[in-house]
Amino acid sequence: MIVYCSIQWNTWPELFGMTYRTGAAAYILSYLMYVVWAIVFAALASMMVRVFAPYACGSGIPEVDSPSAYQMLYFCSVV
Repeated sequence: MIVYCSIQWNTWPELFGMTYRTGAAAYILSYLMYVVWAIVFAALASMMVRVFAPYACGSGIPEVDSPSAYQMLYFCSVV
């Protein structure tokens, strides 16, 4: 049995009441909303890490660099 949803997707220009869904203004609005939501979710993820796992804050480069250096030494010694 296939169930169809009667709710349709709206674009950002439609939600903001722009009459034209195409054009430079609609494109710029859509792009800005994409960037805004990306920044919001990145900030939310960052805040959640700081609250729930403060030991995970930081760059993480030393944690990744050490194992990769050992793997490179092993690879160079095998070859």
